[in-house]
Amino acid sequence: MNRRHRLCTAVVAPLVLAASARADLFGFSRITNNADHNVASQFLVEITDAGAGFADFRFTNAALISSSITDVYFDDGTLLGIASISSSRGVAFSQPATPGDLPGGNTLDPPFETSQRFAQRLSADSDPPVFPNGVNTSSEWLNIRFALFQGATF
Repeated sequence: MNRRHRLCTAVVAPLVLAASARADLFGFSRITNNADHNVASQFLVEITDAGAGFADFRFTNAALISSSITDVYFDDGTLLGIASISSSRGVAFSQPATPGDLPGGNTLDPPFETSQRFAQRLSADSDPPVFPNGVNTSSEWLNIRFALFQGATF
């Protein structure tokens, strides 16, 4: 019997520096022990320059063990706000995520605190039904485009 796992992914975006077009890949580490299997190594985020003061964060899941990316949280000072959310077929996300802060994030050093810009938390989660609308197959993806603070580039 496959046990399904829900993972709240956290992204700590790197400092955004001026550079030519590039893509940076980041993996994830398990921060809670709320499931039998550690599936964090299945998840990747690719950060790319979207031009004109925007950066794209594309989340994927190798899905070797049944799992779903259902929440994403951002903790960074260079992101102004979520400009758009797009996804492959079968994935549906809205902002903000519930709960408002990354579960288990307070156990990190320093603690993970979801960034808030104006009245908007920098987070999103999958729409009901949660697991099926998350990123749960190797062909699915979630893209969150961020506006960057004026003068910040990727």
